[in-house]
Amino acid sequence: MLHSLSIESAHGQLFDSQRKYTHQDSLRGSITSERVWWDLTYYHLNVEVFPKQKRLYGSVLIEFTAVQDGDLLQVDLQKPLELLKVVDESGNLLTWIQKGDNAYWIQCKERITKGMHSSITCYYQGIPRKAIQAPWDGGLSWSKDNAGNDFIATSCQGLGAS
Repeated sequence: MLHSLSIESAHGQLFDSQRKYTHQDSLRGSITSERVWWDLTYYHLNVEVFPKQKRLYGSVLIEFTAVQDGDLLQVDLQKPLELLKVVDESGNLLTWIQKGDNAYWIQCKERITKGMHSSITCYYQGIPRKAIQAPWDGGLSWSKDNAGNDFIATSCQGLGAS
C-alpha cells in the first residue's frame, strides 16, 4: 500500500507562510554592501569557556582581501553576546555601529583598496543564547557527560553561525 505525504506537512516550518521576514533576517542572510567588498580568507576563533557561569569570553581574527575598495565591514555577533572592542592589524581601535540585534558595521581607519589583504580582531563576551531544542534551534547546550565532565555543544540550525 502506498502512502502519500503532503509537501506542507513534510516541510512544516521551512515553508511556513506565516513567517514574517525582518530587516534583521535580511542583514544576516544577505550580501550587503558592507560585506560585498571583502572576501574572507581566514578566521581564528579563540574562546574561553566558563561552564559554571555559562559564559564565554573570546576573540575572532578575521583576515580578508578587498575585492573592491571599501572601509565599512559587516560582522555578526548573536545577542546576548556583547562586542567589547575591535582592532585592526596595526592595533588601532576601530569604531562600530550596531544595526539591529546581531549586525555590526565596523569602520576601518582608512579605505582599503582592491587587492589589499587586511585583518581585524573582534573581542566579545557574555552568556550565549541557550539552545532550547538542539540541534533544531541555535545556541549552546550545557550539560555533563557520564563522568561528570562538562559537555558543551553549539548548534546553529536556523540562526546561522553568528
